[in-house]
Amino acid sequence: YYRDAAYLGGTYFSEAAAGPEAALHREALDWLAARRRARGLATTGRLLDVGAGSGAFLAAARRQGWDAQGLEISPELADRAQAHSGAVVRTGDFASMALADGAFDCVAMWDVLEHCLDPGVFLDRACSLLAPGGVLVILTIDAASLFNAVAHAAWKASGGRVVRPLELLYDKRHNHYFTRATLRGLLQRHGLRVAHESRHLHRVRLRCRGRTDELLLEGDSSRTGRSRRVG
Repeated sequence: YYRDAAYLGGTYFSEAAAGPEAALHREALDWLAARRRARGLATTGRLLDVGAGSGAFLAAARRQGWDAQGLEISPELADRAQAHSGAVVRTGDFASMALADGAFDCVAMWDVLEHCLDPGVFLDRACSLLAPGGVLVILTIDAASLFNAVAHAAWKASGGRVVRPLELLYDKRHNHYFTRATLRGLLQRHGLRVAHESRHLHRVRLRCRGRTDELLLEGDSSRTGRSRRVG
């Protein structure tokens, strides 16, 4: 699944330094810097990007001064992320990769948790890698968002002819979907406390038999959360 040419060459991975994804990266990094500054710490530290993808977040983190490295299950994406960001990006399974406990001030998972067979295993591993007071940054689909509801309704009303954005929401590689409540509960069960969360507007393009219509939804398809390790 993660070596599929259509997947690797699609629009899922953006290297752009501008646009919606880049804005989310800046928001997260600005929040991390402000949080560390308020605690009398340097605004940057050691960061691990799990599922580095195109390397866009790694590149943004390094521009702000983070000592950042990445991890990717796809060898092709690992090479791409390393070339784009200049960071070291290792290939392997996050759950079993040899990494030192307490080695990172931030672990980031952008569009990763929904892909896990067992999200709890990834959360436990992230907790073990965080230094005291460290932060886990997560971006995932909000299954209860207006974006999802409209996309699903468009698919049903069209008799299945509307294909976008459903192929992004219901990718064959997605194993789990979360709402605000279920994600909070999962984080709490694995020793994490939500320190901050944000929701994001999206301009949605509905594609049906060659016609594309654009909507700006007042809901969100994704949720970025920052959780700190408890204890």
